[in-house]
Amino acid sequence: MANNRPRKGVRVLVDATRYLPKQANIHFILVGAGMDAPELQQQIAVSPYADRFHVLGYRHDSLAIISACDVSVLPAVKREGLPKTVIEAMVYETTPVVTTAGGSPELIDNGVTGFVVPVNNAPAIAEKIKWLYENRASCKEMGERARVRIDECFNVKDSAKRTKQLMEDLLACKQSA
Repeated sequence: MANNRPRKGVRVLVDATRYLPKQANIHFILVGAGMDAPELQQQIAVSPYADRFHVLGYRHDSLAIISACDVSVLPAVKREGLPKTVIEAMVYETTPVVTTAGGSPELIDNGVTGFVVPVNNAPAIAEKIKWLYENRASCKEMGERARVRIDECFNVKDSAKRTKQLMEDLLACKQSA
């Protein structure tokens, strides 16, 4: 669920399929602008999972799609801020697998609410996808815990209250000085 830009690492996800068991019934849904790029399509065509890639391109119903998935992978290879796609996945109880690039690791309690793997490490991504596939009850539980983590740690209303309180405290300090 992201636009296809080099920093998003979609090519690493496609490469990860080489390390997955061929008999596993795992499908990959690519949603976002640019997923039909010729170089990406060529890479998918030679993947052992070529027939299990579903390239949807840009969609207005991406949230409905993510809510129907078990796992969301953001294999970013370069700095990302706080990726909206990961937050959305967690809100919909879709277990995230992310890399150490940028802000993604801040969202995930590794091994509890999802997985964090090294950048550009297709075997590590495949290992986590395989584990989640083979441990579906744990995958579901991780997704549920991801939702709780987002609600507790990244709630907009709570963040606004904390920011307001900080401003009031700073103002009170300034006035008493």
